[in-house]
Amino acid sequence: EFPDEFLDALRVTVKQTDPNALIIGEVWEDATTKFAYNHRRRYFLGKQLDSVMNYPWKDAIINFVQTKNSHALRYAIEEIIDHYPKPALDVLMNLLDSHDTERIITKIGFGDTEAVPLHERPTLELTGAELEDAIQKLKIASFIQFTLPGVPSIYYGDEIGMQGFRDPYNRKTFSKKDINEEIFEHYKALTAFRTENKEDFKGDFNVIYENNGCLVYQRGSLLCAVNMNEHTEYIEGLHGKQIFASHQIRNHPNGLLVPAFGFAAYEI
Repeated sequence: EFPDEFLDALRVTVKQTDPNALIIGEVWEDATTKFAYNHRRRYFLGKQLDSVMNYPWKDAIINFVQTKNSHALRYAIEEIIDHYPKPALDVLMNLLDSHDTERIITKIGFGDTEAVPLHERPTLELTGAELEDAIQKLKIASFIQFTLPGVPSIYYGDEIGMQGFRDPYNRKTFSKKDINEEIFEHYKALTAFRTENKEDFKGDFNVIYENNGCLVYQRGSLLCAVNMNEHTEYIEGLHGKQIFASHQIRNHPNGLLVPAFGFAAYEI
């Protein structure tokens, strides 16, 4: 962890070399409240970092797809938005995993990965029904990742379904022989959706609806909805044209229908 004096000097040098260069810090906590080495860190006071790796949202998204706790997800998202300056929010590095964590599909599928014996980790992988369940949760998690303020960051191999526990098993070489086509097609569609609607994702984030496993929020002219329940969520009074979803669902004349165990984006 670098001292303030180093970060101050680093920023001066970087910005003198290229004023548009981006400085991203590997900070695992809320960067505005972090206290370390007997003092409060000043990452976002204008003289150090432009933004950070967004571990708090990573943890919140994983918790949501594992527990269905939409209230905790909403709180975690809004807390960071309240704390961070907008320039930092706009370029947040939104991740679901990294070189220092389990791969996202492994974490989602196994849950408490630290309970898995060390000798099993080199070869243990999800298969069958457990893998299918993890894939559906990954789709929901990545939809949230791609629709929040900031910039989505895909750890290499997640887009083809690579599995792995913590280092070194999360750092295997990329293999084109083991592509999970369902996951790969999902990520291609998701990135196309974000690119086609990039102006909307520059807008503010506002929660429109939250209730027991379902969360709906607005980004520009879009409503983004996620639903961890096994039933379709009907939200009276909300309206929109579905433009992207885990699976298509009919429109309702009096409200919005959110797919069960899925996600959707609506144009309003």
